[in-house]
Amino acid sequence: MQKLLKRTAQAERQVARRMKKRNKEEERAELRRERPRIVDALRSIAKDNKTARRTWIENWELGPLAPKRDLGCNNYGVIWENYRRTPPRPSPQVLEQRCGWAGGPHQLCLAPGDRVLIMDGPDKGKIDCIKDIQHEHGTVKLETRHKGLFGTPMGGGGAAMDFPLSVGSIRLVYPLPHPQTGQIRDVVIQRLKAVLPNMKSEHMSYDRWEFGRKWDRMIPGISVVIPWPDGSAPHYESHKSDTLRDKVEERTFLFNLTSPPMPPSVLDELRNRYSKFRTRHEAWYVQKKEAEEAAKKAKASRDVLSMRTPMDEFAEKRKQLRLARPEPLLTDEMLERIGRIMLMEQRRASEWKEGEPPRVTGGPDVGKPGVGRPVTEPPVSDKEHGHSHEILDGPGSYTGRELPITQGRDWSSRAFTVGIGGPVGSGKTALMLALCLSLREKYSLAAVTNDIFTREDAEFLTRNRALPPSRIRAIETGGCPHAAVREDISANLAALEDLHASFSPDLLLIESGGDNLAANYSRELADFIIYVIDVSGGDKIPRKGGPGITQSDLLVVNKTDLAGIIGADLGVMERDARKMREGGPTVFAQVKGGVGWC
Repeated sequence: MQKLLKRTAQAERQVARRMKKRNKEEERAELRRERPRIVDALRSIAKDNKTARRTWIENWELGPLAPKRDLGCNNYGVIWENYRRTPPRPSPQVLEQRCGWAGGPHQLCLAPGDRVLIMDGPDKGKIDCIKDIQHEHGTVKLETRHKGLFGTPMGGGGAAMDFPLSVGSIRLVYPLPHPQTGQIRDVVIQRLKAVLPNMKSEHMSYDRWEFGRKWDRMIPGISVVIPWPDGSAPHYESHKSDTLRDKVEERTFLFNLTSPPMPPSVLDELRNRYSKFRTRHEAWYVQKKEAEEAAKKAKASRDVLSMRTPMDEFAEKRKQLRLARPEPLLTDEMLERIGRIMLMEQRRASEWKEGEPPRVTGGPDVGKPGVGRPVTEPPVSDKEHGHSHEILDGPGSYTGRELPITQGRDWSSRAFTVGIGGPVGSGKTALMLALCLSLREKYSLAAVTNDIFTREDAEFLTRNRALPPSRIRAIETGGCPHAAVREDISANLAALEDLHASFSPDLLLIESGGDNLAANYSRELADFIIYVIDVSGGDKIPRKGGPGITQSDLLVVNKTDLAGIIGADLGVMERDARKMREGGPTVFAQVKGGVGWC
């Protein structure tokens, strides 16, 4: 059905274009036909002007001896060009200019029978009544004035004809009382405006409403309504063959909504059954077309399924399992684990020493063997992994990435958080140091670092005086650092909220532990994600992809000064990064040297 509707719409557009083109061709043809008439009229006007100048000179020089030309028996003053009697239709701009003083061409405040003053021409200053109005030309014909002799093509002299006069060359004359003496006298009205009719006026009648104007005319400024000339209903002469009024109004055909007004065969004769402009179809035809369309879609889907690889089938099965998986619930064991982390944080908060970064030994699952163990405990085996991993179908995309959480985000408990991630040795801690040194004079900062079993990154920031030691937290994540920033963010979230409660910073920085390209931040933890890679891994790193490269808000390619030594092509890395990130922002930098470009 959509195809039929599209075909009908296309046919209507084609016909509209053809009609528009035909109208333009007809206008051009009309101009071509009118051009000779215009040329003849202009020549006649020039000839008449020349004759008038010669006649004026003769009358001036000869005086009483000048010949009498308007004898009536000759063709003196006869107009032969039909163009001067029936000029072409003017443009809308000219029409508006002519009728502007009288309310405009669409609501012209003039009517036959109105007394008007002639403002231009040989009859200037004389008053006459309007005989007829040509609305499409913006002209009027008067009863006694502005007439001329029009010559017939067969000869025989000229006949008196009414010539059109522009609406702009007349003004309405109406008797109004003098504002001081109250004496009634004729007033020339220079401007009229159309207003809504007053149905209670003494000038309103049934005949005027039925056969006259549907608006009143008013003089702007003094708000005086000028009544229309008396209008009567048109008189029609009746004949014996005419149908009587009672027969016309008699209802001889009754129809309902359940049956057509005429037999279907007659409908097909009146309306082409197979027309491409048809929009209403029978039910059986609609069902037939819908069945054909459904069969076509089913065939296309079968063709697609027949070309699926085993990997596609596996991905589809995994998608179905993921959709069938119930929503995760917060179990009692998880609540107990969160409470244990909170108690541990409170206990260690009271033991922090001045000048030493706090040491948080929590992790994704505190209390399980090998995960988030205290430093004083001996190492244990990591047979239990301690958490589950999110199954990824692909690296994702920059445009389809998770956006920062703004709905329900409590900014009073945790400030805007910038998460910095990337593989081991890519320069994350150096970037943290550079950001702290650059922003600490303008903003209040606090930082959290993640390491597997040490606090090396926090000590590095403290050693280089990036921030005061009390504003730096160290998190030991255990064997899976990516879990602490995505699957189970409780330890990092607790550290960030504690920093916010203690110092109310403007900006919080968090660095993840070094991990592979699949690691990325949870949006519940980081509002803005920066992912750092370096040139030492080769120019293939950007096209390897991974959620960190494709979904981060900003990608930083570090250590560009090693490109020549490694043999990496920065142009290739820029091209691959732009392709993998769909045009997302990428910065090439030497973080340690303070150099960077986009």
